[in-house]
Amino acid sequence: MANLSRYIRTLSYFKLEQLYHHVFYFLRRTVREVAKHKYNFKLYRKGVAVNLGKGVSVQTSFDHNKFSFLNQSVKFSDKIDWEYADKGTLWVNHLNYFDYLLQDDLSKQTGSELMFSLIDHLPKSSVALRPYSISVRGINWIKFISKHGILSKTLDRYLFCQYRVLLDNVAYDRLGHHLLENGFSLLFGAYYFKGFELFSEAKIILTKELYEQVLPDGGHFQLSPMYHQLMLLGILDCVNLMKNNQVFEDETLKDLLEASAERMLGWLDKMTYSNGEVPCLNDSTYGVSPTTKELVAYGKRLGVRSRSVVLKESGYRVFRKGKMEGVIDVGNIGPDYQTMHAHCDTFNFELMYEQQPLVVDTGISTFISNNIREVERSTFSHNTVRYKNINQSEVHDSFKVGSRAKVTLEIDQVDHVVASHDGYKKYGVIHQREFKILEHQLLIRDVISSAADELGKVSSFLHFHPRCVVHEVKSNSVLVDKWEVIFEGQIDIKVLDYNYALGFNKTEKAKMLQVSFERVLDTKFVLRSPEK
Repeated sequence: MANLSRYIRTLSYFKLEQLYHHVFYFLRRTVREVAKHKYNFKLYRKGVAVNLGKGVSVQTSFDHNKFSFLNQSVKFSDKIDWEYADKGTLWVNHLNYFDYLLQDDLSKQTGSELMFSLIDHLPKSSVALRPYSISVRGINWIKFISKHGILSKTLDRYLFCQYRVLLDNVAYDRLGHHLLENGFSLLFGAYYFKGFELFSEAKIILTKELYEQVLPDGGHFQLSPMYHQLMLLGILDCVNLMKNNQVFEDETLKDLLEASAERMLGWLDKMTYSNGEVPCLNDSTYGVSPTTKELVAYGKRLGVRSRSVVLKESGYRVFRKGKMEGVIDVGNIGPDYQTMHAHCDTFNFELMYEQQPLVVDTGISTFISNNIREVERSTFSHNTVRYKNINQSEVHDSFKVGSRAKVTLEIDQVDHVVASHDGYKKYGVIHQREFKILEHQLLIRDVISSAADELGKVSSFLHFHPRCVVHEVKSNSVLVDKWEVIFEGQIDIKVLDYNYALGFNKTEKAKMLQVSFERVLDTKFVLRSPEK
C-alpha cells in the first residue's frame, strides 16, 4: 500500500497528455504483440546530403570493435551485439546512438560497415527502435552520410523507415528532453529527405518545447547543467542545419532556435566557474556533454553569441567575491511533470576558491536502479539539511519523484539569500536557510521551525572535494585546507567518507561532515590566511 500511495503521488504531477500517451502506447504495444505487428522496412525515400559547418568534436569511443562508453569498455570478437545488456541500459543505448561515427579518425568504410551491421539487426531490434535512440542516431547518420557523400539506397531506406517509427512513437509519454531530442532529429530528417510531414512535426515540437523548456533566465527546465549542455548542442546543430541549407524557409523557427541558444549560452556563462567547469548538480557528471568552451566556440562560428541574463527562474544563484565563487540552489527540483533527473538537493551549494573546489556536489556515477543511485539522489549526498533520516523529496525507482519540497524565496540579493522549503511539512517541520557572502567568508544559518517539543535528529551535510584535506576536528570547528569551518549550535561533528563521482562508473573517496543540531545551526567558512 505504501508503494501504491507513492506511485499515486508521483502520477498526480503528470500532465494529462503524458498519462494519455502512457496508456495509449501501452495498450497499442499489447495489441501489436498479440498481432505480431512489425514495422515495414521496405519503404523507400531518397535522401539528399545536407551541408553543415564545423560542430563539436566527439570523444573517441570506438576502436577495432572495441566500444568505450561511461568508463566501461567492451570488445566484440566477431559480430556486434546491438542488444548487449551486461553493462546496463545506458551503455547499450550509447552503443546504438552511433556518436562514434563523428570521430575524426573514423573512415568512410568503417562507418558504413557499422551502419550496415545495425541494419542487419534492425527489424528485430528493441533497443535501436526506442524513440530517443532513433533520434540521436538519426542525426549522427545524416551527419556522417553527408560528410562522406555516401550514396546508398539501403541506408536511405532504413534511415527513412526509422523516422517513420519515430513519428509513430514520439515521446509524448515522457516529454522533457526526450521530446526535444525527437524534435531536433525530425528536423534533420526533414532536411535530409525533404519531407514536409517530418518538418511539420519537428516544428510543432520545437516551437512548443523551446518556449517551455528554455526558461526566461536561459536555464533548461530540468535544471541539470549536463543536460543543459546536451540540449544546447542540439539547438546549435539545428541552427547550423537551417543556416546552411535552404530547404524549408522558416525564419520564425530559425529565430526561435537562435534566441533560445543565446539565452542558454547566457545561463552557461553565469553558471560556469572561472576554471571552465560547471557544477555537477542534479543528474550531471563528467565526460558526457560538451564543455562550455566548446559550445561558446560553436555558437560563435554560427553567429550565435551569449545573451546577458539574470539568474531567476532556474532557482540557481551564483556568487563571486574576490577569489571565492560558488553556486546556491534555492529553486524547486524541476518541472512537476518531469523530475526524472532531479535530486533531493534543495538549498544545496558549492564553494570554490582560487579556481579549486572546496565544497562540492557529489555528482552521479550510475543510472541503474540500485542502492548507489538511491544514495546519489538522496539528501545525504548534498550540502543541505536532513530531518531525521528522511529525504526532502520522495525520490524513488531511479527516475521518479513522489511528493516534493516547495521553496519560498524570502530575500534574493546578490550577497544575501534567504529561503524556506516545506519538504518536511507532513512532520510539522519547515527548513529555512540563509546565505551571506562576505569578503573571505561564507555564512550559512539553518533554522528548523516546529511546534513539537522534541524534533529528533537534524543533520547538516558538507561534502569536500577529494583533493581537500581535513586537518583537524575540534568541538565546534574543522580545519580544511586554507579554511576553518566554524559551527554554532552543533551537537556533534562527524567526519565520514563518501564517493565523489568522476563520471559514470567512476568514483573517488573523499571526506564529508555530518553536523547534528536541534533547531538553529550557524556555519561559517573563514579563510584562515587571506591575502592582503
